[in-house]
Amino acid sequence: MMNGDMHTLCKRYLNYHIKAHMQNGMEYEGIITDVDERNMTLLVPEEVGEEQVGRDGDERQFGYRRFRRFRPYLFPLAAVGSMSLVPFFRPYPYPYYPYY
Repeated sequence: MMNGDMHTLCKRYLNYHIKAHMQNGMEYEGIITDVDERNMTLLVPEEVGEEQVGRDGDERQFGYRRFRRFRPYLFPLAAVGSMSLVPFFRPYPYPYYPYY
């Protein structure tokens, strides 16, 4: 894909959650926050475990808490091979429970 085509695609997907496939085979998932003629800025989520945050001493019955921290990364547009939107599916609309 040409550099100008990737720039227009990044402009169209600005502030959307995408999956970027680089030309070297790496895949990155994140939100496009900024695009210029040569680079794009992507907010990439990082998993943060319970041991990195600190323990409060109380045990929960639902397992460990999960946190995601987003960090900005700068990628050159020439290195991006293709992009696709990450689909989010709506849950099936269940009917309301009848109250008696």
